[in-house]
Amino acid sequence: MEPSEEDILEVRQRAIEKIESPDQDLQSIAHPKDLERLKNDKDWVRRFLLHHDLDKEKAINMILGTLKWRQKFGANDISHSNINQQIVCAGGMFPQCRDKDGKPLFIVKVKSSVKGTYKSEEIHKVLVYWFDRLEKQEKGGKISVFFEMTGAGLSNMDMEFVQYLIMLFRDYYPYFLNYIIIFEMSWILNAAWKVIKSWMPAKSVNMVKFVGRSDLKDFVPVTEQLAEWGGPVNYHFVFEPEFLPASGPVNLNGQFDDSRKKVHFAEGTTSNETTSTDSSESVKKPVPGQYLQLAPAEEIVFRREDGETTGTLVMNNTANCNVAYKIKTTSPDKYRVRPSAGIICTGGSLNVTVHIQSGYSASQLVRDKFLVMACTVITFYNTIQQHRLRCSVAPSDAKDDEFAGNVSGLNNAATAKLLQDIAPQLNKILDEQENLRKQPGKATSDPHTIRTNTQHSTYISHSRYQKERPCIYICHKRSLEMCIQTTKVLKTSETERKRGDSKVLG
Repeated sequence: MEPSEEDILEVRQRAIEKIESPDQDLQSIAHPKDLERLKNDKDWVRRFLLHHDLDKEKAINMILGTLKWRQKFGANDISHSNINQQIVCAGGMFPQCRDKDGKPLFIVKVKSSVKGTYKSEEIHKVLVYWFDRLEKQEKGGKISVFFEMTGAGLSNMDMEFVQYLIMLFRDYYPYFLNYIIIFEMSWILNAAWKVIKSWMPAKSVNMVKFVGRSDLKDFVPVTEQLAEWGGPVNYHFVFEPEFLPASGPVNLNGQFDDSRKKVHFAEGTTSNETTSTDSSESVKKPVPGQYLQLAPAEEIVFRREDGETTGTLVMNNTANCNVAYKIKTTSPDKYRVRPSAGIICTGGSLNVTVHIQSGYSASQLVRDKFLVMACTVITFYNTIQQHRLRCSVAPSDAKDDEFAGNVSGLNNAATAKLLQDIAPQLNKILDEQENLRKQPGKATSDPHTIRTNTQHSTYISHSRYQKERPCIYICHKRSLEMCIQTTKVLKTSETERKRGDSKVLG
């Protein structure tokens, strides 16, 4: 049941009168921003009434309690610049996807946290940061908390954190909770959740839903499920501050942008930016206050050389002190970044090489993005700048085939030279294997059998080998086949080379 306009105005007026009464210290009760919100935001007052089923006295008491708590906790002063970046960037809690009612999911990855790793005050501050950010983003709309319990045990269950989260919903964020979804919880944590339910109001207990992969679709649409839940959304969390630096809407790569649009680092997301025709030459002039100058500034161009596909990023320290950096990507399994984190000295420069793992095609790169985070060492948690880079492939290397791991790589000069160097060792191994086969002994069909260098040569099982270490030589079936195939390729290459030489001489 919705409160009437008269009810909202009455509750607001009575709350303001209590706050501004002569016997009250206004500054100790309410922050100016919260008081201004109370006077101008009727929907906020409406939520207090809905939270208490239109009970005006309870709504007024909750308003006063919320204002006092926010003033004491300093909620209005919390921003991305003064929270613990290690906690927020670890990806243990973040908003992503929506539930069946279209409400955002606040995901808590329980397994990624271990109680006692960080101070409770720092964790609470990050939690309040996310709640305030979501409240502004959704304009007071509800959210659902999604506890991802997959693989979590007792050591990961921070009861104090859960109690604090429930307390925020119950006492300070009115009519804000839609569901608490518990996903794939182990039976060993049943007792813990019975205790947690006792902390919740009776009407809120029905909001707790225990689900697995089979019935998750009843609360989260399949199109909104992350890949680790069995859905199609391939998402890797990268923290992005809510607001731009106070100096103005300056893009950290040297471009100006007033749109303030968020960039979602999810695979399949299309970029609103136009692709530079020659990104490798794109080097922007340093912006005042910028810590790093990147070259290229917008795209990492990948080229294939010596059988390996790599991209290079040059970072120059333009600050007047040492700068710490960290590089992240939307597809961490696809790339190997060296070095991915470190410190660049004042006036120094660093070359970063990005290697592409084998088995990925050129068409799979253009969707990926990189994020370079940088901050000064002397003010580590004050301002963290971010540089976003797209991926592209040099035109000559943009064939839609695997970048590594194919047989054609053997024709490469460097690879052929390496194989030529190890050919004698491979031939020796093959000869020894053949001699061992010809020696009299009990034949066996066990693929895991090996021959040991004992006084009497015998065949023993793989389990006995774990205890008897001394061996002449170990060669599993798959390794032997690889050696034979490599040697055949080398011999074939050598034969073809000799034939070519004879034709030239003829």
